[in-house]
Amino acid sequence: MMRVARLPFAATVLVLATALAGCGILPGPIANPGVRPDRPDIVEPVVQVAGGNGPGGPYWAWIYRTRDGMSCLEVTTTGSSGSSCGPDLDGLLGASVSTGPGGVHVSGGTREPGAHSVRVTLADGSAVGAALAPVPAIFGAPDAGVYVVALPANATPVRLDILDESGEVLETTEFPATRL
Repeated sequence: MMRVARLPFAATVLVLATALAGCGILPGPIANPGVRPDRPDIVEPVVQVAGGNGPGGPYWAWIYRTRDGMSCLEVTTTGSSGSSCGPDLDGLLGASVSTGPGGVHVSGGTREPGAHSVRVTLADGSAVGAALAPVPAIFGAPDAGVYVVALPANATPVRLDILDESGEVLETTEFPATRL
């Protein structure tokens, strides 16, 4: 069972990154063994936007819409999945933290002009970065990007920074410093 800690603002998203000294980045999808979202209300297309081999194993991130007009970002790991959905593009924007058998994932999206990457700071002071993946044109948000940061199961993320190409902070989200 996966638990998701949702922030007190509109919509959340799911996961992108791999291992860099234990938990790093890998922009873009990796091959998957036929794993994909399995909701009965999905409206095609279902587009893989990220994937990697994180500290908790392989994961894949997908964007899709539902029959009732929600846009969703879903992260799937071996044995679990979780999604964040919202009206219009709200399901792709914002930030979320999820835990499950595949580790801890911080995911979300942004339309912040100039956004290039994200940095997640952990309670122990270490930080993990990930590139933004573009939202496919078919979803009508050419200025939006999504991210997934895969962390070890014992990680406690406390802050997310959206960064420009030079590493300057454009936007910050703080998470409660408690284990999920």
